[in-house]
Amino acid sequence: MRELLQWAVAGYLSNPDAGHDELVELVATGFPRPLAERAVAWLPIAFGRCILRGLVELPAVSDPMFVAAEALAAEADGDTIRRIGLCSAEVNAVNAALHAGSRPGDLVLSPPVLSFPEPAGDATGTTAAAILAELLAAHGASSLACEARSFPSKLTRALAQLQVDIVATCPAVLGERRVVESFAGWAPTIHEAVRTALDKFARGSLHVLLATLAAEPADTSSQVEWETWGPFRACLGPLLRQWSSTTPVQFGPYIDEIRRRVLAAGLPADRAHWYRTFVAVDHTGVLTGHDALLDNQPWPPGSEALVGFAWPRPPADQPYALRHLVMLVPDP
Repeated sequence: MRELLQWAVAGYLSNPDAGHDELVELVATGFPRPLAERAVAWLPIAFGRCILRGLVELPAVSDPMFVAAEALAAEADGDTIRRIGLCSAEVNAVNAALHAGSRPGDLVLSPPVLSFPEPAGDATGTTAAAILAELLAAHGASSLACEARSFPSKLTRALAQLQVDIVATCPAVLGERRVVESFAGWAPTIHEAVRTALDKFARGSLHVLLATLAAEPADTSSQVEWETWGPFRACLGPLLRQWSSTTPVQFGPYIDEIRRRVLAAGLPADRAHWYRTFVAVDHTGVLTGHDALLDNQPWPPGSEALVGFAWPRPPADQPYALRHLVMLVPDP
């Protein structure tokens, strides 16, 4: 329900002039239309009450969708509250009464009454959590403890865009720490955008996590490589290529340099560590974006190695991006 409402928020913010029906159509590209109707209807009421609270008496509402929308509104910034809340029928009614000369203390709102058709068939829609569950089941990896957290950012007729964080836990290997892998997804519909993000996870980080964190490790021998890095066993995942695969990239020398810097850093050898590389190169060969994260945090030695590496210029003037994950576990 929260993910559905987050997409509705993205729809409101991305389409300032859109009406109710248009917003419902956008949200319905990933969820059953009855659920989209409920989300688009309850959202402005919940956000509008952030504006009205303390000004007029507000009747209680027990609808689960409203309760979830109200919790989301409590986390929103002022601009988002105003953008969505000013679409509320309750806010409009109070404004009209105040302009007519009423005093706020004299106003008592009636409970909102909304009716919606019941969803048929699948009543959940496209959520990152559901697709992650499908992926884990397909890989026989039900023992991998991880969850998907979705952060929609844009929703228009042409584009649905979001970030999905995969948060993996394994007390036996990580203690209280968590591995966080973030993936962007964008496509013409919510359904396609979410699947795009999770597909990147499946092709990039999933097999490394299966090999190192699953309570019952699956056979990942064809997808990962194991090396010895000093006191660690290093599990190297596949190189995920994005945008274009035409540029030949010799990734081995870069990994060798990261290995040298990791060993020089003297990381605690009694715990696991993980290192993620992301690099984006434009059509002229210029580095336009990068991540060098050690244990989820920016790591200056890694960033220095990444920026200083001679990433090849695309021969066909096509930009490309690379992503790679290494897990380091203590070598018994």
